[in-house]
Amino acid sequence: MAKTKPAVAPKREVKPKQSAPVKPIPWAKYGMWAALVVISITFWFLYNTIFDHKPDMNGDNFAYILLGKRFIAGLGFTDATSRELRPHIHFSPGYPLMIAGIMKIFGEEQDTISFANGVMMYLSLILLFFIGRRLTGSTIAAFVIAFLCAVNSFLLRFSTITMSEIPYVFICTLAIYTFIRAVDDPRNWKSPWLYISIALMVFSYYMKANSIAFLVGMGAYFLFSRDWRRMLISVVLFIAAIFPWYLRTKRTGSSYMSQMMQVNPYKPELGKVTLPTMIERIHSNIIRYFTCDIPLNIFPNETNADKASTGYWILGMAMLGLMLWGLYKLKDLRLLILGYFAGSLAILMIWPTEYGFIRYATPFVPIILLLCINGIKALADLAIGEKNGSYVTLGFLLVGLVYSKPIDQLEEQARQPIQPNYENYFAIARWAKEHTPKDATFSARKPDMFIYYSDRMCIGDKPSLIDTEVLDFFREHKVDYVCVEQLGFSSTGKYLIPALQKNPANFEVVYHLPNPDTYLLKFKP
Repeated sequence: MAKTKPAVAPKREVKPKQSAPVKPIPWAKYGMWAALVVISITFWFLYNTIFDHKPDMNGDNFAYILLGKRFIAGLGFTDATSRELRPHIHFSPGYPLMIAGIMKIFGEEQDTISFANGVMMYLSLILLFFIGRRLTGSTIAAFVIAFLCAVNSFLLRFSTITMSEIPYVFICTLAIYTFIRAVDDPRNWKSPWLYISIALMVFSYYMKANSIAFLVGMGAYFLFSRDWRRMLISVVLFIAAIFPWYLRTKRTGSSYMSQMMQVNPYKPELGKVTLPTMIERIHSNIIRYFTCDIPLNIFPNETNADKASTGYWILGMAMLGLMLWGLYKLKDLRLLILGYFAGSLAILMIWPTEYGFIRYATPFVPIILLLCINGIKALADLAIGEKNGSYVTLGFLLVGLVYSKPIDQLEEQARQPIQPNYENYFAIARWAKEHTPKDATFSARKPDMFIYYSDRMCIGDKPSLIDTEVLDFFREHKVDYVCVEQLGFSSTGKYLIPALQKNPANFEVVYHLPNPDTYLLKFKP
């Protein structure tokens, strides 16, 4: 029998090895982290460049520090310029209370307190990025908003000095962020984010009363969402939290309210406002804020901050249009933003025009930029589509270039010595600390500043054209010494010096510094 050949097994087909599937790069995630890194490096580099170790010469910063020290000393919210425990009625207690906490933990150096403002500004930028990302729906637009705030010369300046603007920005930004978290939380009224946002809203009110507009925005959002429970909770808790302060203000009064009802707080002899003068004030403030203060905060190239050029009128109107369009095109929470921003501005409209400094618009720079950039993005979305509209906003990073000159000026300012008139004023106060009795009482312009360096009681001055009233003021408060300075305030030449010239026998020079002439006089009642 013939042998059969064994069957040949078919060759196995060898499949080529397949590489593991390539995971797509999470550009959104990396873009977010890249944006945060750029914002962080930019802010801290500029902050270190312009940080000024000299005290700011506005005087309010010294008042805040002294009020904070009185909290620590257990004296409560009382005047530093009074021997009695007299309730303080000028500033709100929020920022002094925050300063007290900072001093208690980190020390009482003014640089330390100012640096804390820098930290709060940085945290505000990070929060603003996430808020912008949520409200605009674009990481790119959120980056542009936060970056422009990081290089804004006004925000940078206030982040280096002991003033309430940046803490107010931080608390309000944190309140908006936590409110967004509360809205997104399915636990509804049981969400802890809701109560955190209400607590922050209350604290912002204790920093600046105009943040009551935040309650208006929050209430409007819940009202139109038919979220009656959360609306009721927010309103009731807010009113309950501020009611003690309302009672205190009703009992003690408020210098802000009394000054607001004067024609000119710096010239009390002009009397109280009337309906026509209030209408005129509102008209002047509307023009000033929208054609001068707001555009100057974004484009700080105008040298005269009291009267903007025609170009700034056009720019202000264009920005107003962009803000309204950007507000309308927000992804969500437009009623909250509208209530907070419009309500705060409405309160500023009745403020005395003499208080219409550009710094009162500075806390709103983040919201202004958020609305403007969103307005630009919305226009670009209409023109080239939503996928590409966000990239148009990147072009507005060039706006940051207009801050290069002001930032250079801030850097130069940080290098300059203290002005001679203030150096003499501080030297007089230091001399008083070494050569006068501990219980001596002084009268001086910028009393909080004088107290800070002299560690002596100082009660301020008397704005009166009648010399006998000025002397009676000294007698009533048992003034021992009077400081005659050249800080540049008209009240010294208008009220104090004429009273001294008419009554030379009541004053004796005990210390004098030249260039410019600064005197400490012994008052002989």
